[in-house]
Amino acid sequence: MRRGDYGYDAPYALVIFGLISAATALGAAIFLRQGLMRPATLMTLYSIFFLGNFGSFLYTTRRGKFLEWDRILDRLRLRGDEAVLDMGCGRGAVMTAVARRLTAGRVTGVDIWSTKDQSGNARDVTIRNASLEGVAGVCASTPATCARFPIRMRPSISWSRASPFTTSDRTPIAGEPSSRAFVS
Repeated sequence: MRRGDYGYDAPYALVIFGLISAATALGAAIFLRQGLMRPATLMTLYSIFFLGNFGSFLYTTRRGKFLEWDRILDRLRLRGDEAVLDMGCGRGAVMTAVARRLTAGRVTGVDIWSTKDQSGNARDVTIRNASLEGVAGVCASTPATCARFPIRMRPSISWSRASPFTTSDRTPIAGEPSSRAFVS
């Protein structure tokens, strides 16, 4: 069970889906009251569609992604001594999930901590989540982009959310030749 607070991915999208669903439901009610069945039906279908998007998005950001990441991490069969680089770590969800599987290894999270991408996204929140999950001693976090990557490490596993695995000077940061890289 997760103890940290990992926020909502793309929080504005969630709000927009909810607002569009409510607006189209209101439109459907207005058309229905006026006796206009065809537009009422169309607006009802739109409302259901956007409500479904809202529900799916909410489930995915709060529960589904964690299940999928656990499934992926379980398949990695980590030894426990890996050096893991989490590029785009955000609030630390993957970073802490990996850290729970390490016994002698270390995981480093790198992010720009933009609140456009994730609600409440900040380095201190990432550090607090690592502490709440009981893995603060295994985790480190640093502000960076792949273009300005301050760390020279040789990770055995690199995890990224659509980030390239090279620095601005094209120096690979994916690690040892036998390392594994994942993009989620």
